[in-house]
Amino acid sequence: MSVFSFKGSRRQDLLDAALRQLQAKKAEDPVWESQTLLARCLGLERLAVVADRSAEVASEEITKFADWLRRYLADEPLAYLEGKVGFFGHEFQVDSRVLVPRADSECVVEAGLQWMASREPGMLVDVGTGSGCLLLTLLLENPAWRGLGIDYSAEALQVANANRHALGLAERCSLMQGSWLHPVLESKVDFVVSNPPYIVSGEELGPGVKEFEPHLALFAPGNDPMEPYKILLGQASTCLKAEGALLFEVGAGRSAEVRSLANQDGFLHIETRTDLGGVERGVLLGKQAS
Repeated sequence: MSVFSFKGSRRQDLLDAALRQLQAKKAEDPVWESQTLLARCLGLERLAVVADRSAEVASEEITKFADWLRRYLADEPLAYLEGKVGFFGHEFQVDSRVLVPRADSECVVEAGLQWMASREPGMLVDVGTGSGCLLLTLLLENPAWRGLGIDYSAEALQVANANRHALGLAERCSLMQGSWLHPVLESKVDFVVSNPPYIVSGEELGPGVKEFEPHLALFAPGNDPMEPYKILLGQASTCLKAEGALLFEVGAGRSAEVRSLANQDGFLHIETRTDLGGVERGVLLGKQAS
């Protein structure tokens, strides 16, 4: 039985209850959040819910909303409640097996698209693919390219697999369980992208991130934020073609260090992209001429 008490079964009754709970939690915008939460739960637009507040809500939807409200108040990401999230104009299935794709990562896609547009179609490899949002978006925008998503987590690959099928990319995109670039070290690929785990202990995260999102995809091995980049730069030197490129998502304030490491490993800096908050988030690198 739900811990929440609704005084009626109209949309307004559910909104009032959610508003009280969110105000008690000192939510940033409790009115907007309560309306959005109910709208997403009912599969409607927020304005449609607001426009007809007197509409009755079915008992099973009330039960569902009570569960959503409980989880949302515990800071579980809304994307996990819905089971989906929009990214670069496409819809991706997500749950607690993968990170929630974020709008700040779209600048990484933009950098990748610009580089791919200037090259002949080839093989794209995404390391730590998670939901597949980077890999699949780049492939959707480049129909002649093929792709491979690598992830250490078999559970994450299940989510990526569902997305590649839902987006019609099963023929052009394959998935493989593995560590870093090990599955392709004996191959030659054209483009490597990665949003590796770069968070360190004590670093400030958003509400619910540490509690609900997969730690394997968040926290840097050995608590060293540069370790993933060192590994990938070394391996990419082996498997990237001479004219290939490497594209990283990086943590705030770490792009200069990543560029320095890349230069030591024989890579040239091509471009750095900033995210919506002005943080240097995407670093594009090319192999130096030997």
